[in-house]
This record gives sequence, structure tokens and C-alpha cells, in this order.
Amino acid sequence: MPQGKHTRPNVLFIICHDLGTQLGCYGDPSLRTTNLDSLTETGVRFDNYFCTTPLCSPSRGSILTGRYPHSNGLNGLTHRGFSLNPDERCLPELLAEAGYDTLLFGFQHEASDPRRLGYRWVSERGEPARCALITPKVAEFLRGYAGGARQPDAGGREAPFLAMVGFSEVHRDFKHECYQPDDPAKVFLPPYLTDTPEVREDFADFHGLIHAADASVGDLLQTLAETGLAEDTWVIFTTDHGVPFPRAKSTLYDPGIRTALIMRWPAGFAGGRGRPPARRGRGRGPEGAGGGEEAGGLSLCFAPHGCWVARVPRCKRSTRARLTGTRSAGARATRLSPLRPWRPLRLDPLSRAGSLLHRT
Repeated sequence: MPQGKHTRPNVLFIICHDLGTQLGCYGDPSLRTTNLDSLTETGVRFDNYFCTTPLCSPSRGSILTGRYPHSNGLNGLTHRGFSLNPDERCLPELLAEAGYDTLLFGFQHEASDPRRLGYRWVSERGEPARCALITPKVAEFLRGYAGGARQPDAGGREAPFLAMVGFSEVHRDFKHECYQPDDPAKVFLPPYLTDTPEVREDFADFHGLIHAADASVGDLLQTLAETGLAEDTWVIFTTDHGVPFPRAKSTLYDPGIRTALIMRWPAGFAGGRGRPPARRGRGRGPEGAGGGEEAGGLSLCFAPHGCWVARVPRCKRSTRARLTGTRSAGARATRLSPLRPWRPLRLDPLSRAGSLLHRT
């Protein structure tokens, strides 16, 4: 159980795009993600972790609020006009109220103005959020923080930090000079994809982005170790939804909604464990694990035992509920049964089904 200074740990929260569980530590035999695999060995890998929806903004909104999209209002992509409810409370805001210095590095997709989410400092918008560009800025901040460049909290104490680090990887487009693809002949293809040279090449390019993200995570972990911050920093790594391939992202099959989650807490976690946690929207944000008929569930300890508890009201009505005066029942996206590999549909025009399709 954390004691003393560990009751207010620093939080390094790394989130990437479209990764699903495509890591060596999650069973890909052709993918060597050395740094994330080693993070698993010293932390906890969550093996049965699902997003609330297989789309970017709604899934990320659930991460920051701990609530289902139909409860927090973020039911679609922010650049398509969707947004969180005006009174929705987010993780950075709650941590700021608890005395944290809250910073955003790189990509986010939860609000048109990320400062609305509760960040004190936000990296420059409009520049690419590739990990090779973002990681040096995060490392510079960590070294400065270790050297004494710290913000005071309301009580005059040195504030711990929440550093939210968003990588644009591993979102398409995969073709870029800064990524080194794997050998297409050696990549392991998931069983729901058709094994063709084109698919193999695409997946090999995809591996290149994963390697880049893994290397950046390694750089950040090394910086924590070199600065002495590793012993007082909770490291969280996750993604928003499944991989950007057919039968995965944007679908309710497991490859679309099962996601990676790895945590390391040196003072409180026994390393090398894998466990099934609560599903996203119930397990990591301000609200948590009760559910029942009311969307959102009960409050949840944000950090391991001994750390502070973020409490928000048990249920907030959705926009539709406020208009109609009724409450929305909590519900998770329903998983679909596994898919067989896709094959092009070819029908004999003389068959009954073929004759129906060919009839004019």
C-alpha cells in the first residue's frame, strides 16, 4: 500500500491511436515491442479490457469521464460537432482540484478546446503529434520537474503532475519516411484478415508505427529512471479502440473494442501480472464500478489503495433524458460473435440467390 509521498503520485498517462492489443505482450508472435513488454514485466497487463465504443472521441471521452458516451454526451467525433455535456467533469479537472499540475502533450480528441478538459498547460495545437516530435518535449518537462521547476498547488506545496501524452500513432496513413516497416513475409496476420500480399504489406507498414510508439515509450521510461521520478510516478499506457483494419476498428467484434492497458506503480503493484479489469467507462475515470440502471455507476478510487478518491454524482442525465424527463439506462456496446476470414462474395447467376441479385 502506498504511503507518504506516494499518496499523491505523479501520473504519466500515454495514449495512442488505433492500437487494439497489437503488442508482443498481448500475443503477437511476430511483433517485438521491447519497451511495452518490459513495462508489463514490472507492472500489470490487463487482458480483458474493452472500450465503450470503437470510435475515437466517444471512447476517449469515457476514459476522461469514466462514463458511457450516452451519459457524458460525447456520442460522436468532436470534429463532426459532437461534444461533452457542458457540466461534464473530466479527469484533468478533478486532478487539478486535488492539487495536480495538469499538462497535455500532443494529440487529444475529446474537445475542440482541450483547456475545457481541465489542463493548465497545452502543447501547441496544429503541429503533428507524431511520437518522435512529442516525446522530446515530454522528456524535457520531466527533467525540468526533477530539477525543481514545479508548480505550487493551492496550499503552496509542490504539485504532483498529470502529464497526458497523446501519440497520433498508430493511425493511418502508415507510409512515412520516419517509420521502418517489418518484413511482410514474416508478420503474423490476425485470423479475421485475408492473407494476400497487399494485406501483408499493409500490416508490415502498420508494424512500423507500432515500433515507433514503443521506442518513444522506452525513451520516456528511461527519462523517468534517469531523473529519479520512476519511484513516484504512476505510468499508464492504453489506446482508444481496435486496429484500423476491416472487422476491427468501428465494429463491435472483439478486435474493434478490446484494447491494451498496462500500468506500473513501483510502490504498490507486484510486477508481471495479467488480470481482467472492469471495462472502460467503469474502471478508470472519475466514476466506476456500480452501474445498475443508472448510467455512470458508483464512484471509484482513481489510484491504488491509500490514494485520494475522486467523487462525482452517481448519475447525470443525458441530453435526451433532460429533454424528455426520463433517465437513460446504462448499457455497454454489445460484443458480436467472432468473424471468419473475409472472402469476396461470388454467386452463380443460376443459383436462387444469384438470380435474385442479377434480376433487373
